[in-house]
Amino acid sequence: MNTRVSKILGLIPARKGSKGVPGKNMKLLGGVPLIRYTIDAALESELLTTLLVSTDCPEIAAFANRFQPECAPFMRPEYLATDHSPMIGVVAHALDYAEAIHGEFEYVVLLQPTCPFRPPGIIDATIRHITMHNFDSLISVWK
Repeated sequence: MNTRVSKILGLIPARKGSKGVPGKNMKLLGGVPLIRYTIDAALESELLTTLLVSTDCPEIAAFANRFQPECAPFMRPEYLATDHSPMIGVVAHALDYAEAIHGEFEYVVLLQPTCPFRPPGIIDATIRHITMHNFDSLISVWK
């Protein structure tokens, strides 16, 4: 693995709207809001240096901020919170905010709340893999 420490932004995009399941990120799964699984996995990471939740929903922001203060420090603009908003715009908006506060990041780890069942350690293993091989990007999938 690369021996220098990288600045890595963990980004959880969690808007309130959804055509299929309105309010899905706060829907209970096993008695726990769906987004909580992703927040917990991100907080267990030893390699993420900053965690942000990008949302247009005050309820989601307040929930996320209970686990890490200032985890959701801004509201995502409406034009980035539609069914047709490209994820790259959401990432760029959050990254601009994060870099204005924390300086430049080398990597962004996009953590979708709709993928709640991450194996323990998968976030850090993925970060180690991408830094070891000096990749520009990497996606993990589970079948």
